Amino acid sequence: MTGKSVFEREHPFTRVYIHGWDDEPYTFVGWRPGAWASKHISPDDVVAAAHGMGKCRFEVHGEYKPGRYPARVFFTQTYITPDGNELRGRGLRIKVKHYFERHLKHIGFEYEIDPDLEIIGEP
Repeated sequence: MTGKSVFEREHPFTRVYIHGWDDEPYTFVGWRPGAWASKHISPDDVVAAAHGMGKCRFEVHGEYKPGRYPARVFFTQTYITPDGNELRGRGLRIKVKHYFERHLKHIGFEYEIDPDLEIIGEP
């Protein structure tokens, strides 16, 4: 990873009710990154679930090694919903290089994709 690099991986998304207030209250259904729903797979077991699959894009801005400490990766993160819309992250992020490389490969837990799940939240 030298210079500015871009990496992408698949990422689960969950449908949620989003509430807001402009001149009057409104509600619409949108995408939330992650597997926030639960799906029962046997009488006493539950697995994380999501409604669809999008992408997570990582833009690496630099890699620095502070003395004898492990190398750090400075990056920004953007989510791309299954509809193709981009959701920007919270700004510049920092992770140890080893952890960042693991984070590029997978989300870190098991989940299932099921488009027929209930939408999360109150309508």
